Amino acid sequence: MLTMAVLVDPLCGERPELREERDRFAEALGGRGQVFVAPDEAALCGAVDEISAGSFDVLGVTGADAGLGCALSAMMRRGGVPPGLRMMPLGGGRQELLATSLGISRRSPVELVEAVSTLSRKGPGFRRPDLRQFRRQSLRLVASTRPSADHGFVFAAGALYNLMERRPVGGRSRGLRAALGAARGLFESERAWDATEARITVEGAPLAESLRFVGASTLGVLPFGLRSLAGAPNSNEGFGFVWHDIGFAATAAMALKLSRGRVDQPGSRTMTAQRVVVDFSSGYCLDGALFPAVGPQVLSIEAGPTVTLTGFPA
Repeated sequence: MLTMAVLVDPLCGERPELREERDRFAEALGGRGQVFVAPDEAALCGAVDEISAGSFDVLGVTGADAGLGCALSAMMRRGGVPPGLRMMPLGGGRQELLATSLGISRRSPVELVEAVSTLSRKGPGFRRPDLRQFRRQSLRLVASTRPSADHGFVFAAGALYNLMERRPVGGRSRGLRAALGAARGLFESERAWDATEARITVEGAPLAESLRFVGASTLGVLPFGLRSLAGAPNSNEGFGFVWHDIGFAATAAMALKLSRGRVDQPGSRTMTAQRVVVDFSSGYCLDGALFPAVGPQVLSIEAGPTVTLTGFPA
């Protein structure tokens, strides 16, 4: 019998609708799992301990990539992901690159939970859903301004962080509102592309003294459709890393090349790495979660442990 735990929007704070979400997920599971709400760090630690001590097969996490990253980071701080536990992104947040890159369903979170719950049903004429399994290396991010390491799959700083900071969570605009939003976004994009002083080293070797954006990913993609490395990453050889230090106009002119993968030219590099260190004073994002600047900081981006993810085909 397949059992599932659902973690609802970890670290999202106290919200009145959390109780309703919990009840909807509990109904969808039908007694074949457990729902956890973790609005703060203490609650998340408690939920992770219960999940790790339980005999769950699947852990579904709402809050899209950021939610799953919070759950993964908390588990790694408290002994690692339990053997055999598969993690399922359930959507519902700012960024959903995990589901997109893996080619898995982006149906509503409750629909996905209901689909998983059917795996325990038996009877004539029952067709078993095709629950796929993927193994992906994670990123381990050690920041001098944070008490412990964070884990995820997609890191971005510079212009990509600035654009993510302006990006609303959920919802899509249409018509005139969408057109005005696009025009405003184009204007703000140019302003977001200012150079940032930064000392960057790759495998201990100096790379640059400034950046317009940097990104690291084990999924082969970055926010806004950019690729972190041509071909198929996700091996244990490291992660895809992009450094970019040319202006907005030049970047717009080479946008198609950037969307297709590797671009090596003056002011732009892509590579595979095991460790990159960035010393700067700006904010960054990890799996869509924003970490605003709090002063000078040193970030060590490292190849992390391999995680088993699961989902239904899109």
